[in-house]
Amino acid sequence: MSATFVSIDEQYCYCASLSCIWRDFVQAEKQYRCCEGPMTPLSRATLLRLLSALHGVPPARETALIGRVQHLQRMGFPAGVNVGSGQRAEYDAPAIVRILFAFELMQFGLRPERAVMIVRAMGWELAARIAGRAGEQLCSGLDPREYEEGVGETYEAADLVLFDPLGLIGLADPKDEGWATAQTLLVTPRSELAHAVDAIGLDRRHAVFNATHLLIEAALYLSDNEGLDLQSFGKALRDWAIVTDAVERDD
Repeated sequence: MSATFVSIDEQYCYCASLSCIWRDFVQAEKQYRCCEGPMTPLSRATLLRLLSALHGVPPARETALIGRVQHLQRMGFPAGVNVGSGQRAEYDAPAIVRILFAFELMQFGLRPERAVMIVRAMGWELAARIAGRAGEQLCSGLDPREYEEGVGETYEAADLVLFDPLGLIGLADPKDEGWATAQTLLVTPRSELAHAVDAIGLDRRHAVFNATHLLIEAALYLSDNEGLDLQSFGKALRDWAIVTDAVERDD
C-alpha cells in the first residue's frame, strides 16, 4: 500500500496504490521513532482530551471514546503505542496525525477497521507530506486564527482528502475491510480540487475532509489548553516530513 504521485499543474494529488504490505508502515514508524524530535509525546489522557475537543465528546461519554482508542491499539494502530500492562502510552507526531485521520474517517460512519485500512493505504510518506505542509504553516509565525478564510495562498494550499465511503460495500463484498475504499483515496490541494476530481474520474460520489485544517485545529487546542506552543508542534510535524524525505530541508 503506497501512494502514487500524479502531477496536476505542478501541484500534487495522490491515489492509493495497494502494492505493499502493512508491515512496511510498522517498520517506517519504528525507524522514525529512532530519529524523533524534541516535542514531548502526548499522554493518552492528553490525546483523549484533544479528541474530545475536536469531536465534541462530552465528559459523560469519555468511556466510549477510551474504548475507541483502545480498539485501535488492539489492532496495532498506530504502531509503537500498543503498550503492555503498567506501561504508559505515548503519542508522538506521526501517531497523533494518524489517529486524527482515523477518527476523522470514523466521523463519516466508517468502522474502525475500515478507517485504519484507509489511513494505512494513504501511506507513511503521504501522511508525512500532509503533516509537513501543515507544520510549515504553524512554524511561519502567523497565528492561524488570524487567517481570513477563503483568502490567500495558505488557504488554497490546504490538503483535502477525498474518498468514496462505499457504505454499502458489505452487500457486494462482506469480506471487504476497507480495500475498496482505499483504492479511491485521493489527496489534493484545495486549489486543485475540481481538476483533481476530473483527472481521477471520481465524479459520482466522494467524501472529503480538510486535513490541513484538522491538524491546525489540533495544534490550536494543544496550544490553548495543553501548553504545547504552535511552533513546537509545527516543528515536530515538519521534522517527521524531513526524516521521511517528504519535504525539502532548509539546509
